[in-house]
Amino acid sequence: MKDQYFGDIGDYGKYLLLRHLSSYGIKLGINWYLTKDDSTGHGSMTDYLECIDSSLRLLDPELFDALREIVITKRQRDVIASESMNLLEQVTYYNDILDISHLKTPEEKRIFRVEWHKRALKELSGADLIYFDPDNGIYENDKTEVSGRKNSVKYLLTSEAADYYKAGHNLVYYCHKGRRKQTAWDDYKKVLLNGKESETFADAEIICLTFHRGVQRSFIFAIHPEDYERYRTIIDSFMTSFCREHFSEEEVMPRYYLILDRILGKMEDPPYGLCYIYSNGEWIDDEECMIRDRLIGYDPYEDPGHGIGNIDIMNEIEQISRAEAERIINKEWKTSL
Repeated sequence: MKDQYFGDIGDYGKYLLLRHLSSYGIKLGINWYLTKDDSTGHGSMTDYLECIDSSLRLLDPELFDALREIVITKRQRDVIASESMNLLEQVTYYNDILDISHLKTPEEKRIFRVEWHKRALKELSGADLIYFDPDNGIYENDKTEVSGRKNSVKYLLTSEAADYYKAGHNLVYYCHKGRRKQTAWDDYKKVLLNGKESETFADAEIICLTFHRGVQRSFIFAIHPEDYERYRTIIDSFMTSFCREHFSEEEVMPRYYLILDRILGKMEDPPYGLCYIYSNGEWIDDEECMIRDRLIGYDPYEDPGHGIGNIDIMNEIEQISRAEAERIINKEWKTSL
């Protein structure tokens, strides 16, 4: 995050999401990953604040007006000053600048970053959810020496994310697709699951929300399994609000379902992927459409064209976490021994 980015269209999307989470009693810890401004001109998309009749204002008038006041009226772009605007409830900030340009050797830079990270962990220890706001997202090939590289300050390191997760925090970090092709982007969204810290995040539920105004910006969550149901409910309420016109959820993991309280199912690449039922120790094709029929409430006994949206049928299916699905599979396996 840089001061020059404050209040641009991407920032508006970020605050919309964080304010929604905060309104549900989530205690936020924000690590800005604050870096010095540069001469790129990035962060200039503030024209949306000029139009007070904008549909964007209707999403959160209080937020819109606050950003308009500081960015347009006062001509200020200051991340630390924004903390006093009370845009978020129950929030703790860590705003030490991550700057290694004054250091000479790779070892000096590495030590500086380690100490910076330790201070952040301590400062944000009371938070439920940690939000990371690095300029360029998370670093894909996290190695020990990366912390000393020139542009490393623009990235969240997977090792740093892992320290927060191991301390019991849930996480969400900013990133963007950029010039990645779709396959590379799909892999990037799973970096916590497949990278150096995959063991730490083996039980994490990964959720990706993408804001589509201006340049594409994504927010990737890593949620502890015991907290998944709470966060899933909060995120679902956000995605069914007016914000759904500007955000989408990008699927990262299969969706798991419990049907009639006893049948385990999953959908790959939702919402249009293949569906499977777990039976006799293996996943088999859902040839009877048990999952899709219940998701849309299809009643085969109704007249054609009127058999969609049956609430009783829709109540026969419940989305569950990956961890819960694994518990059901393990229980079945132990029972069969």
